[in-house]
Amino acid sequence: MDKKIQTYKKLFSSSFYISIFIIGGGYVAIPLLQKRFVEELGWIEKDEMSDLIAISQSSPGSVAVNTVIAIGYKIAGFSGALCALIGSVLPSLILIMIIQRCYELFIGNEYIGALFKGMNCAVAAIMVDVVLTMGKESIKSLKYFSLPLMIGTFVLVYIFNINPAFVVIGCIIIGILVGIIANKNKEVK
Repeated sequence: MDKKIQTYKKLFSSSFYISIFIIGGGYVAIPLLQKRFVEELGWIEKDEMSDLIAISQSSPGSVAVNTVIAIGYKIAGFSGALCALIGSVLPSLILIMIIQRCYELFIGNEYIGALFKGMNCAVAAIMVDVVLTMGKESIKSLKYFSLPLMIGTFVLVYIFNINPAFVVIGCIIIGILVGIIANKNKEVK
């Protein structure tokens, strides 16, 4: 039982700590989550982390919170997901309560405005790092159909203005068909 409690404490404290530093959106948390849970704690493999992030991106809500929930569930089931969830949302709730109490002091303060402009620059740099890191991992694992599928998706959505929901459904169908074909090829060999 003591080991479970230690696991819950680490999930909560890690999620809480990371959540404090993700000003700028959930994608800022990805390198921090990867460093903590993959490199430092060794609870999750690098490939598995990429899969959890992909699943979290496809779920509604913040990618950071969704990823933390997925990590917590993977490590310690429902209780782990709950600990990670509470740890990840608590800093934001505390900050919102503080800002709500001090709103009149913050509004129009030029120093606070300069602070947020500086944070925007830092967030932009972190986002570039996330895109490059995830891009390298994605390119390494590309299959023969992935690149044309990505280009086709881009063309359908941005050039022909096809509803992204239809494109996602089409990609799901393509993925299922490719999976069926791959399984049949394995059976033949």
